[in-house]
Amino acid sequence: MSRRLSRLERHRRKQSNRQAVLYIFLSIVFVAGLIKWGIPALISIASVWSGDEEMTQEAQTTLKPQAPVLDPLPEATYSASIKVSGYSLGDMRVRLQLNGMDLDEKRTDNDGRFEFSNVSLSNDENRIELKTVDDQDNESDTTVATVVLDTSKPVVEITSPDEEHQFYGLDQKNLEIQGKVDEPEDRVTVNDNFAQVDSEGNFVYRTVMSEGANDYVIKVVDNAGNVTERLFRVFYTP
Repeated sequence: MSRRLSRLERHRRKQSNRQAVLYIFLSIVFVAGLIKWGIPALISIASVWSGDEEMTQEAQTTLKPQAPVLDPLPEATYSASIKVSGYSLGDMRVRLQLNGMDLDEKRTDNDGRFEFSNVSLSNDENRIELKTVDDQDNESDTTVATVVLDTSKPVVEITSPDEEHQFYGLDQKNLEIQGKVDEPEDRVTVNDNFAQVDSEGNFVYRTVMSEGANDYVIKVVDNAGNVTERLFRVFYTP
């Protein structure tokens, strides 16, 4: 009797071991399939195993595609036309809206890349919205970016010294140019050397004059790329 029971026990253990191996194998297949084919394909496989074709079709027609990822755009630009590009899923449609209006639609290439050339900006602040759309017309979440159109040149004022001021003697050979720009984010250079701008838009540039006329090109560039240049001249006599 005990011998018969031990055989039964061995048989059950063999069955349990086979089931364990089968479960491990299926788990490996599931993880590998998730990595290679993604969730939609696994839903299809699961539905085939369960015999539920309707579930497959419903899942495939309701899953959102990946939202577009934009290449970096400028926060502000002086150009009235820009390029909007990025990537999403391969062979999908990408819809572009500008300031709430449908503007254009492109299909991504096999690598998922898309590009809208010569997008014309019309407002001071332009809202760019993009969606990925699949062949079942499922729409992704919206990717949003804002670009400011700024065509105004920066303003620069030299507060000290006066233009064409005459300096004399060794004790006046060192020059300090003080000025102000209208935006603290503006970049200021004097003869191609950077001058630090404080939070109020004030800047200072120090140099040593040579005898005669001393010319300084003051260049200001704002965040949109607009440029203002002015020539500043003073005189020095040892």
